Amino acid sequence: MVGGQTPILWVDGVGGYLLWTLPRILLGRTGSQSCDCQILGDLGDRSYQIWRTGEKHLGFDLPEMVGAEPKRLRHGDRIILGESVRLEYQLSNPWSATALLKILPPHRWREAIDGVLMVDRCIVLGASSQCHLRCLEWKDQVVIWREAEAWHVKSSVPLECQGKEVGLLAPLEPGKRLLGPDFSLSLQIA
Repeated sequence: MVGGQTPILWVDGVGGYLLWTLPRILLGRTGSQSCDCQILGDLGDRSYQIWRTGEKHLGFDLPEMVGAEPKRLRHGDRIILGESVRLEYQLSNPWSATALLKILPPHRWREAIDGVLMVDRCIVLGASSQCHLRCLEWKDQVVIWREAEAWHVKSSVPLECQGKEVGLLAPLEPGKRLLGPDFSLSLQIA
């Protein structure tokens, strides 16, 4: 994780997701200081780098990147690292380059998270298959975006923070829980 400033979005009943906003992310083994996200698994010296270029992501298996062609990642692609570590790449919304990376069992991230959201402009949460983060029990959708180093939330239903109604638009501040009629979310800085 990067310099102790990486936000984690906690969505009650769904999980915790690291919010990655840079166009490049390097995945690798635990203990590797050069990796942005560390994986508990037998990776040896292998790592994997993903770049966002426009509306697509390109993946490189390292250290074999020299002379190798990048692979364009598509929704549902499986990324295999080492002998057995498998990740799933999800690009569920055709109008956004925000993507979700999940590790398939039995491996996991070093941090206690369920996945990494590689954020382009926004994150859409809800029950629809085109939401970046599927929240199957929700009736409404929520949009989260980052502007001027701050995170914001927009909902079609009134939001509540610290026991007070804050309307349909609210800042998502670390340590403060935002509530809707059937959802609850918060932000933590790791």
